[in-house]
Amino acid sequence: MNWKNIKTFLIILLLAVDLLLVYFCADYYFSRDYTRRETAEDAAAVLAAQGVEVSPDLLAARVDRVPVRTCAYVREDYLRLVVSLLFGKNADGFYLLPGGLRAETAAGDVAVVGKDLSLHFVGAGRDVSAMEAAYAKGSAVTVDISVSRTALENLLALPEGGAKNFAATSADGYVFFTLSPTAGGIPLCGGDCVFGFVGDRLVYADGSYLFLATGESELEPLLTRANILLSEQRRGAHGKVVSLTLCYAPYEDEAEGTLLLLPAYRVEYADGSASVVNALTGEKY
Repeated sequence: MNWKNIKTFLIILLLAVDLLLVYFCADYYFSRDYTRRETAEDAAAVLAAQGVEVSPDLLAARVDRVPVRTCAYVREDYLRLVVSLLFGKNADGFYLLPGGLRAETAAGDVAVVGKDLSLHFVGAGRDVSAMEAAYAKGSAVTVDISVSRTALENLLALPEGGAKNFAATSADGYVFFTLSPTAGGIPLCGGDCVFGFVGDRLVYADGSYLFLATGESELEPLLTRANILLSEQRRGAHGKVVSLTLCYAPYEDEAEGTLLLLPAYRVEYADGSASVVNALTGEKY
């Protein structure tokens, strides 16, 4: 037998084995990190039979892997901190609510902040309906609003120039900044937060915002989008799903004095309703 031919054959065989190993490894990681199209189509069919319509395109996606985020947190201390930031001083009166805190100043400033990170603030002497109407009809700013931007940076503890790229609108003498709060680049489930200014004075705020920095723990294996919708269906959800996006939902561990931001999915339906579902357990918030 010709040794040269044997050697060539063995080299070709080893190359073929290497290629097969690469293929199987790639196939394994693809299967682990993605929901296959066939699986997505089968899940969509099962959901449709139960009254939940969803495009397989929303399900055939990468399986997300994101960390739980945490920070030290004592609820009442945090709520009082937020109030003092919105007022620019300490409040004159506090009223505990089932889901948070209401605070007022003698001048007439009013703020309601919730344990779900929601906030609503109206400055003294301001008509909330008028400010909401101004926000609704706001247009792109054409004048210098650097004073308001600096005030926003101070409010949110941003570095100088940290708000220079924030989009702003104005109407009726008000300047509004609409922020989409994120943690680690992932949005909070509460949606946008609007801050309204007259000059350097905050006069309006509404939405959801976290005024604390968070650190991240280890990556957590998340449920697939198909599993999220199956958990929705088991709770009796129905209708057409138009959006399925990753977000963070707050959870207070009172015993540990910790606030956790847990990975979740926001499910939006064609009728305008929405659900936030824990991406680790499938439970609805």
